[in-house]
Amino acid sequence: MQILGGIASTTHVDSHGQIIDKSLLDRVAEQIRASYIPLLVNHDFSQQIGVNLNARVTRLDDGEYAMLVVNGIFDDESEVTDFPIGSENTVWNEYETVLDEVEASVPELLAAASDDAETAEVVQPQTVAEGLELFLDSTEVAPDGSVYLIKRHIASVGSLKVYVCPQDHEPPHFHVESKQRNMNARFYLDSLELYNMKHGEIRTREIKQIQEFFQANTDALEKLRSEHERLK
Repeated sequence: MQILGGIASTTHVDSHGQIIDKSLLDRVAEQIRASYIPLLVNHDFSQQIGVNLNARVTRLDDGEYAMLVVNGIFDDESEVTDFPIGSENTVWNEYETVLDEVEASVPELLAAASDDAETAEVVQPQTVAEGLELFLDSTEVAPDGSVYLIKRHIASVGSLKVYVCPQDHEPPHFHVESKQRNMNARFYLDSLELYNMKHGEIRTREIKQIQEFFQANTDALEKLRSEHERLK
């Protein structure tokens, strides 16, 4: 069996403007350490090529998070029986040193991924069918069958990220976040006024900066409101 380590996912904004919440990464990593989860081709259980052996969520220098994984790629089909799907993972601790090596090389791995992302195309839905596909792409299914909706990134204003959360509570609002400062502020969707703080503190000039950004960028404001409507 070949042992491979790497980054499975991060909480960075992807090419579709979506953000996987850290809570999902935590749960997936926990599930991998608890029981054997297969590596499949096109989600086809008849085409298992390996198994997830260990996983860890680590904090990155920019305040975001990454899930590191160790995978075992089978050399022979007979190895499938050594890792029964869903049975207790009794070997995860044997691969902690592999995760340590991956964690040490995270900056290089992210730099390589960033170079690839520069050529990625951001797709905007033009039809009802494309819109439905985008909605489905806004979900993730955890190993236990739980469905998670992914936050939608709207814009970056300086060092601040603006996003909306699926099925968020009333009143209609959006979030402004700084991971490095552990700050998350809520703004009213209609008035763009500060609603309250989820945690941390936002500066007065940052409140004005957010308001002026959307007042001056009608396309961004329309995207903010349409994405909130789509995900509510």
